[in-house]
Amino acid sequence: MGEHLENLYQIAMKLGLKEYEAKVYVTLLLFGPLTSTDLSKLSKVPYSRIYDVIRSLEEKGLIEISNTRPRRYKAVDPRIALVNFISRQYYDSLKYVNQLIEFASQSKSENEEEGVWIAKGKSAVDNLIRKAITSANHELLIAAYANFLKNYLGILKEKSKDVSICLVLLGNENISYELFISVSDEVLHRPTRAPQFVIPDFSQVLVIVNHEKSEPIAYEITDENLMGIFAVYFFNYLRKEAKLIFRNLESLEKRRYSNLARALDHVRFLLSKGIAPSVSIVGRLVRNGEKVKIEGYAVDTYSDPLRGVETLLVKVGDRVVSVGGRGAYIEEIEAFEIEVRSYGISIRI
Repeated sequence: MGEHLENLYQIAMKLGLKEYEAKVYVTLLLFGPLTSTDLSKLSKVPYSRIYDVIRSLEEKGLIEISNTRPRRYKAVDPRIALVNFISRQYYDSLKYVNQLIEFASQSKSENEEEGVWIAKGKSAVDNLIRKAITSANHELLIAAYANFLKNYLGILKEKSKDVSICLVLLGNENISYELFISVSDEVLHRPTRAPQFVIPDFSQVLVIVNHEKSEPIAYEITDENLMGIFAVYFFNYLRKEAKLIFRNLESLEKRRYSNLARALDHVRFLLSKGIAPSVSIVGRLVRNGEKVKIEGYAVDTYSDPLRGVETLLVKVGDRVVSVGGRGAYIEEIEAFEIEVRSYGISIRI
């Protein structure tokens, strides 16, 4: 009985009760109604503290008191009182969490320090993955093993409404592609072993290793040069060599991309249908670094695999402007964000 009681005390404490509160509460659950004297003896809580503990449990709504002499105490039905207590704790905690988040947001430096940040352990890695996924505003690139990625189907489904998601599924495992088709614009399969990646809007690169071990590790990379290297690895090694399982371009009204490669796929699809799509480009002028935004129609694309050059040609008014991806040096504009719309001007195929 002693070991059983100790386990019950520990459970009550995990639910938010202090040690003496847990002992008194569990004692009332098992033996109540009881007088204060009997309660002190059975719970082994000093009599000098018993009334303070009773008052605290009463304020929490967990016990009730008789109107007799001597007074007797009993636990309110835990199916109601304990659930309400835990719910109040949750909402109180949520209020404090929101206050902390608001304070942290106001205190945060506008320019976060760039670099590589490391998190170890399942909870820490899981938090970083969820943060990376939910931070995506328009494009999310993921390379991951299917069994691992299943844990995030819920939040991916939510993001897929407004965010273009590209999934590269890794490994040789037997994969149910339908699960992932329902949450993405593009699904590919690359039967190789590789680190897992989450890249939201080119704002960071999250690299996950040792995911099958007891202590996985995540590297959160915010240095722009390193991010560029990993983005090249994602596109030129993982995505380019992968088998295309599914790509949804037909039903999209518009999509925004942080990476030119996927924008070009979308444009080429629309050009093949006889539509020069309306596009919006946010970036900088290559010649002087000046920020720029243009609106026009994507009329052609150009690719030179030997030089690693891919170019989008955009008709703006009476002239055609050349647009390259991040790191562009040949084109007129280096694009950071490309929005492709399903409507435009008709062209002859």
